[in-house]
Amino acid sequence: MPNQIYTSFLEFDYLIIKVVINNTAYFLDATDKNTSFGILPFHCLNHYGRLMNYKGKSKWINITTNEPSIKQINILASIDENGLLKGRAREMNTLHFNRIKRTELEDFDKNNYISSLEKEYRNSKISALIINQESSNEVPLIEEFEFELPLEIQENLYFLNPFLKSFFSDNPFKLKKRNYPINFGYKHNYIYQITLKIDPSFKLPKLPENKTFRIGDRTAELNFLISENKNLINIRLSLTIDREEFASEQYTGIKDIFNELVFIQNNTQVILEKK
Repeated sequence: MPNQIYTSFLEFDYLIIKVVINNTAYFLDATDKNTSFGILPFHCLNHYGRLMNYKGKSKWINITTNEPSIKQINILASIDENGLLKGRAREMNTLHFNRIKRTELEDFDKNNYISSLEKEYRNSKISALIINQESSNEVPLIEEFEFELPLEIQENLYFLNPFLKSFFSDNPFKLKKRNYPINFGYKHNYIYQITLKIDPSFKLPKLPENKTFRIGDRTAELNFLISENKNLINIRLSLTIDREEFASEQYTGIKDIFNELVFIQNNTQVILEKK
C-alpha cells in the first residue's frame, strides 16, 4: 500500500476512474465484464488511492464500499407423513457475490451444474432449475429450483439438519493469533431463511435454542432464530460483516463468530416424532 506521508509515484501500479454524476461519485474499472457499474474488482479495494486531475493537483481519497454484498437463500418446504422433505429454493447474489457467481457460470453446463448443486444441498434431488444469468449485471443473480430429500430415520424419530446448504464448510480463520488486519474488501451479508410445513402426524419434542454472537461494536454479528407455530417452523440465520477491515486485536472475536456459524450449520437438528 502506498505510504501516505512519503509517497513515490512508483508505488502506484493501477488506474481506475472517478466519475461524478448528479453529485454522486462512482469509481469505475472496465477489466471485468461481470462487474456491475460502480463496483470495483476485489484487487482494487485498497482503502485509498491518489486522485489525479488535469490541473496537475492530486489528493488522497478513500475507496470504500457503501452497500453490502448479499448472499441470500430462501427455502419454502414441507415434510410429508413419510418423512420426505420437498420444496423450492431461491438463491440471490448481489454486487460482489453477483460478479463471483456470474464468473462461475461462464462455462455453464446444466447437467453438471445440477449435479454440483445436489451435492451442495446434502445430496438432495434437484429439478426445475431456473437461472437469470443472461440478465444484466446490474440486477442480482437469482437461481430457483425444486428439491427432494428424505429425512434420516431412527426408530420413531426423524432427523433434519435445516441448513441444506452451508455458507462455509469450515472456519477460514485458523491461526491462533493474527498480527495483521483482517481485510474483507467489502461489506458482507449472509442470510439463510427456511420455512418448514410439518405433516400433522408429527410432533416436535424440542426446538434448538436461539443464539446471538457479536463483537463489541456490532460490526460483525451472527444471529440464529428459530420458532414454531401451528406445524410451521421458521428458521433464520444471518451473518453481518459491516466493515471492510478489522484490526488484528479483533481477530479472536471474528474467528469465534465464524466458529459458531460453522457449528450451527453443521450441527443443528430438527427432531420430529411420530404421534
